[in-house]
Amino acid sequence: MINSDFDRDFLRGKKGFLSGVDEVGRGCLAGPVVSSCIFMEYEKLSEAQKLLRDLSSLDITDSKKLSPKKRQHILKHFQLIPSELKLDQVISLMQFKNCRLLASISSISNTLIDKINILNASLLSMKNAFELVYKKNSDGVLLVDGNMGLPLDHLPIVIKPIVKGDQKSLLIGLASILAKEYRDFLMLKMDVMYPGYNFKKNVGYGTSEHLSQLRTKGECKIHRRTFRGVLPTI
Repeated sequence: MINSDFDRDFLRGKKGFLSGVDEVGRGCLAGPVVSSCIFMEYEKLSEAQKLLRDLSSLDITDSKKLSPKKRQHILKHFQLIPSELKLDQVISLMQFKNCRLLASISSISNTLIDKINILNASLLSMKNAFELVYKKNSDGVLLVDGNMGLPLDHLPIVIKPIVKGDQKSLLIGLASILAKEYRDFLMLKMDVMYPGYNFKKNVGYGTSEHLSQLRTKGECKIHRRTFRGVLPTI
């Protein structure tokens, strides 16, 4: 699990923000790509450090390394329930007198993925999630999971790509958990709307069962058409 040292080293001065963003669903054959941003705004360095220490006690790490039960237990610490999470809204997670932790979730549909490609869709979803919680002209550091930054050069911020950031940064790790739980719940609803692909289990990934059903049933409305090169011939 992640301790607070990595994130703490990115705190700057006495006030500002530290944020982490991650996406889930990039490698799926169906459904959207979903991103979440965790945004810590602080006016006292000591309170930011304390908040990070509190987060480190929650056993946060890459969402793929945690069971659904463990991910939901972490969300319950912030009084969040997957079925109640909403897109494009600012979510208040924690607040001290001079420090607060916010979150947001953004999604790019499979149809837009097909238009702009999955890489651009992933970057756009992370950019949108960050801009939901960013305050105009505020100064700070944005940690981005992966090896690429985001198209935010117009903002007075530092952007740090972090390879395997969801295993190193508490804020990126928590973002991955929030995005994963939202997307998994969304795919449960898609399973009802488009039965026969077992989306409630594979959440859109190309499992052997999913590929078999594609051969039998063909694509549905939430399959990514530009992924046909990896889909079975039907």
